[in-house]
Amino acid sequence: MPAGPSRSLAPLARWVWRGRLLFIWGVVLLFTTVIGLPVKVILGPVPWAVVAIAAFLTIVVAPEVGWRNWRWDVDPEAIEIRHGVVKLRLTRIPMPRVQHVETTQDVVERYLKLASVHIYTAAGKHNIALLPYDDADHLRSQISDLARTADAP
Repeated sequence: MPAGPSRSLAPLARWVWRGRLLFIWGVVLLFTTVIGLPVKVILGPVPWAVVAIAAFLTIVVAPEVGWRNWRWDVDPEAIEIRHGVVKLRLTRIPMPRVQHVETTQDVVERYLKLASVHIYTAAGKHNIALLPYDDADHLRSQISDLARTADAP
């Protein structure tokens, strides 16, 4: 795959992803404990080492690889987004196809002063998540201006 876009997400993105994955692993562990199913019944003959390795890979390694692979760029003709952990995906969104763009913040993003940019086209929605808030706000304005000019004759 070619080099593609060069701009990255905020370094805090990998920690947000790790926190979310840790929460999911914790909920699963809590659920199995609360409903009284012994982990041995759920896992069967799977050794605890396999579970520990799976947890390590999903909580520590995957967010780091995902953050290193997440890249994006905006130019007057298009928006390019590259992301993935196991399978890399490169998306090119032509400016004339952009219908509208917005920024959002969930509770964690607000606390960490991050935001996500959502780009809508007739084909669906594309995200550039976990950017510093000021960068996300600037990016939303930039894409909005470029999309407006792309439609002009």
